[in-house]
Amino acid sequence: MGDYQKIVKDIKRATCNQYSSEEKIRIVLGGLRGEDSIAEGGVAA
Repeated sequence: MGDYQKIVKDIKRATCNQYSSEEKIRIVLGGLRGEDSIAEGGVAA
């Protein structure tokens, strides 16, 4: 594996969001209501 592949893999690992089940539901419901864009990963408060 090349150096660039390791760098890309490290960046993806660092930026991967881990959401709990409750947060995932909140994101989906917020998107269905039109409060937040699901594509942007917004969490409705």
